Amino acid sequence: MLKDPKLKTFLSNTMRHYKEKRYIRKLEKWELSNSPRSWYLPILTVTNLNKKMTRLVWDAAAQVDGISLNDTILKGPDMLVSFMGVLLRFRERPIAVSGDIREMFHQIKVCAQDQYSQKFLWRNGEINRPPDTFVMQVMTFGDACSPSLANFILRRNAERLVKVIQKP
Repeated sequence: MLKDPKLKTFLSNTMRHYKEKRYIRKLEKWELSNSPRSWYLPILTVTNLNKKMTRLVWDAAAQVDGISLNDTILKGPDMLVSFMGVLLRFRERPIAVSGDIREMFHQIKVCAQDQYSQKFLWRNGEINRPPDTFVMQVMTFGDACSPSLANFILRRNAERLVKVIQKP
């Protein structure tokens, strides 16, 4: 962050946004020693040059003593629909609908006891003070289970919506 002012601005703005949306929460001192499950995740940025977009990622594949968070959680089934299947289904009906859910993983809250498995250190580039400890309160980009859980919840909510719409 010291060498790249654009990166520092991006990270600071993103963290501020995450605090405002309550995606992250700073832990109190008493919570640091009372965590039922504890894992610290390193933060990294990934840039998609095609979309000209940078994304913040919590690296759940990072290993400590040969073990990562992703090694300890269930990945879940692959619930993604193949692109070919989507294209073929466009032929079934005269109208097709498509959508994109903004910040999809961040729309799904992680239960309180599991949030301590998503701890990270942050000091906003202020090198003269110790970092604060935060937890992600929502699913992250980087957890092996996030795609499967997000798709499961998306389908479950769609099924519930259909039932509500179909009620007489």
